[in-house]
Amino acid sequence: MKGEQNLLRRTKQIIKTRQVRIGTNATVMTVAFLGILVLLNIVVTRNHQRWDLTASGEFSLSEQTEQIIQQIDQPVEIVGFYPQENAIYRERQKETASKLEEYTSRSTFISYRTVDMDVDPLTAKQYEVTSPGTLVFVSGDRQQKVFGNDEATLTGALLKVTQSQPTTIYFLAGHKERSIDGFEQQDYSQARQVLEENNFLVDTINLFITDTIPIDNTVLVVAEPQEPLPPDQEEVIATYVARGGRLLLLSNPLSPLPLTGLLEAAGLVWHDDILLDRQSELGNPFAPVVVDYPFNAVTEDLAGLPTFFLTVRTLGEQVASPSSSPGVTVLPLLQSSSDSQAATDFEGGEIRLSQSDRRGPLPFGYTVEGRVAAATTVTTTAASDTQARLVIIGDADFASNAYLSSPSIANGALFLNAVAWLAEQEELIALPPKPQFDRSMAPLTDRQSKFVFYSSAFGLPLLVLAVGIGVWWRRR
Repeated sequence: MKGEQNLLRRTKQIIKTRQVRIGTNATVMTVAFLGILVLLNIVVTRNHQRWDLTASGEFSLSEQTEQIIQQIDQPVEIVGFYPQENAIYRERQKETASKLEEYTSRSTFISYRTVDMDVDPLTAKQYEVTSPGTLVFVSGDRQQKVFGNDEATLTGALLKVTQSQPTTIYFLAGHKERSIDGFEQQDYSQARQVLEENNFLVDTINLFITDTIPIDNTVLVVAEPQEPLPPDQEEVIATYVARGGRLLLLSNPLSPLPLTGLLEAAGLVWHDDILLDRQSELGNPFAPVVVDYPFNAVTEDLAGLPTFFLTVRTLGEQVASPSSSPGVTVLPLLQSSSDSQAATDFEGGEIRLSQSDRRGPLPFGYTVEGRVAAATTVTTTAASDTQARLVIIGDADFASNAYLSSPSIANGALFLNAVAWLAEQEELIALPPKPQFDRSMAPLTDRQSKFVFYSSAFGLPLLVLAVGIGVWWRRR
């Protein structure tokens, strides 16, 4: 009897000891597990990282935007006004918040918050917001309202409230150039809008009224003058370039050849011709579409994106130009396909090709960088050590209202890239549009439909049965 009690007591002690040990181990493991979770949470919080797994990189920022964000050295607050009672605006707010998180995670100077304008009308009144879905960018005493949430819109607004000295873009007037105020298809009001949306100041300059072009932080655009420029005005523009000015020069076939002396100083020459490109994607040889670009800073982000041109005159480099300034870098910007030809006989409205006509690929756009001084028109005292920049294109229609904002072509990006490069603001190079993918599910083929049916009706049940038999076999 006594032996049985001792055995029972020892058994209880063993059980208690085992329970204590198991309980202690479980407690230690639980505490360690919680500690690991806390540590991981701290590490993840301090090292924020997101991965964009979308096929189009929909939530990834471009290199240009990241450069702009890194240069911000002042607080920028972004306030989104979204009524939460509206399901559409709730979804829009979530989408915007996700995109702006890419901005806020890259800079401590950028913050974002939302306001329900129905619940807090005073804040909406403070920011003068009356339309739901408005985003307000605020930095210091600067404020910019936008309605879109694509990267180009968000980054453009960010630039507007952080840049201190915007560049002025002067459009030459007085010779029947393209109008930046007109709304006809051939006008440039869309170009003006694109520039203003990207923090450029836009104005016209008439050399019949003034004989100087401001040199500091400016770009001059000469968009297909229909009348020849007087020699004294050509000299004013040449002086501006010699002092380190920036010039965008556009000209169409049949129009007067503009600034030929200045082009000669840069080592270039206009060709009095009309380009025919038989590989035009539109089936119209007079309207080339460029997809492959020569290596150039202006078009490096446009690879694979089409730009459209309507009637083109070609340009060429001079074999030897004694008037050209040394150290000038001339690079092709745009060129036709190998199956193209430049017609020089087009009198009477009829175009006639000949064996002597130059064949493609033919350049019709160039960039020039360096000291460009036309000795015949510019005094030596006018020249500057500052390097000039020029973009010359043998077409003016590509930047017109008819084609600049078309979503299927990148004409707007090309125009803005050219101006940004001229202004030496490469971080403003236009953000190329991201390709849009159709997310709708394509209908299944007959073979795919049969596979889905048989795999779900017979495959899955047989798989479960096989797993069950396997488990039973091992445990029997």
